[in-house]
Amino acid sequence: MLRRSVRPELAWTLGLLALVAILAARLWVLAHSEADLFVDESQYWLWGQDLAFGYYSKPPLIGWVIRAATELGEVSAFWVRAPAVLFHGLSAIVLMLAARQITTAGAAVLTGLAYLTIPGVVVGSLLMSTDTILMPFYAAALALYIRLLDRPSIGTAALMGLCLGLAFMAKYAAAYFLISALMVHLFHPSLRLRWREAMAALLAFVVTISPNLVWNLLNDLSTLSIRWTTWTGCAAATRRRP
Repeated sequence: MLRRSVRPELAWTLGLLALVAILAARLWVLAHSEADLFVDESQYWLWGQDLAFGYYSKPPLIGWVIRAATELGEVSAFWVRAPAVLFHGLSAIVLMLAARQITTAGAAVLTGLAYLTIPGVVVGSLLMSTDTILMPFYAAALALYIRLLDRPSIGTAALMGLCLGLAFMAKYAAAYFLISALMVHLFHPSLRLRWREAMAALLAFVVTISPNLVWNLLNDLSTLSIRWTTWTGCAAATRRRP
């Protein structure tokens, strides 16, 4: 375990070396895997063939990422999934930076490595999903929120809103950040953002997601309709259980 006595430079060096080794091993596994794309992954690849600001049931970022990866490489399972390894690695680094603001370098490094080795991320690094694309932007929004508590800044707040908006463009679950921030504002006064920074972040968030909002409006709110139908169907099935 990295203790408080370990020099920050050494902790970061060891942590980043471990992170690179883990990512390299996962890329090697993907390169030698014979597993074909699953249904969802094939659907995301297909979306990327027609770049748009929204798709059937998800926001657009995953389609864009897969399109970029396959343009750089080739259309194959490896190139569709390779961004998953890199995005989770980036998430780990951002979480290290977030944790470093409130704890020691050793503990911050362990935070990132713990994230990389939890079962969900291990599996998620070998598959392409919207959660994978969401995570680095969501983590960045969290890191910037922590920074704003000590150093309020309109620029930092706008950057936080941008990161949260990109997380939303990866998966609509990013909206949970807003709910959590509201709960913090109501129940933890010491962790509240100033209204000026909060409004700047919210404005940047709305501007970032506006292309997807417009796409939904131009497409009869198809994503919202699909999610409402799915939710009501699940609720009805639950009520029918004996």
